[in-house]
Amino acid sequence: MSDPPKEQPKHLMVAAEVHGHKIEVAKKNLEYDEVDNCLFEADYTIAGSTGFLIWDGSFLCIELLKGELGELLKGKKVVELGSGTGLAGLCAAAAGAHVLLSDLPSVKWGILDDNINRNRRQLRSESSSSHDVDGNSWADSVPVGNGTATAMAIDWVMPMEPQVFLLKGISPSTDPAAAPTKPISCLLTFIDRAKTDGSSESFSTRADVVGVFEEKGCTATEYHACDVLLDGKMLQAVLLEIKLP
Repeated sequence: MSDPPKEQPKHLMVAAEVHGHKIEVAKKNLEYDEVDNCLFEADYTIAGSTGFLIWDGSFLCIELLKGELGELLKGKKVVELGSGTGLAGLCAAAAGAHVLLSDLPSVKWGILDDNINRNRRQLRSESSSSHDVDGNSWADSVPVGNGTATAMAIDWVMPMEPQVFLLKGISPSTDPAAAPTKPISCLLTFIDRAKTDGSSESFSTRADVVGVFEEKGCTATEYHACDVLLDGKMLQAVLLEIKLP
């Protein structure tokens, strides 16, 4: 008589180490066979459900955070759009950045908040020294590694700036001096999965993505590139630096 099938865990754990700090996050186990708790949430879509997984481009960012990119972001305020499980953003915090992670409400309360708290507790237990949240941190931040982190739920169809103001509890119309300085640049991880003949209906090419930014007056330059194995194919992953006009 065969053994009954082994019960699958709801989440799988993924870890990375940056500047001596171990970051560990939970991600959705696709083999877990039960009704999704977020299935009936208004903001939850097929695209939104990918926030419970880990984007392959995250690992390119994490490798760079161990060196030059980590030094670049150290001590700075960072907003990560579409944080998902938070692996990349928490690694940026471990490198010394003050990170505001963001995603859909269902992703934030469904997995992101727990992953932030998981690393706060873990890092405190690994070190006897105190981690102070300094004045450059976002509101309600917790210490993570050499930096800090917090999360907010966002609405993708609304402008981002007013939502960030709301988190800070200020109004730019009544307190103009409190408005944050305009970001100098944005970093975008991109893996080109479009067909080389341009016939892909699901994915945009790198040229298409860069073209959208250039139409807005931005400039896009390659910060770093490497080949990654994805779905059995070697594809190019690139970290683009988008400089705003």
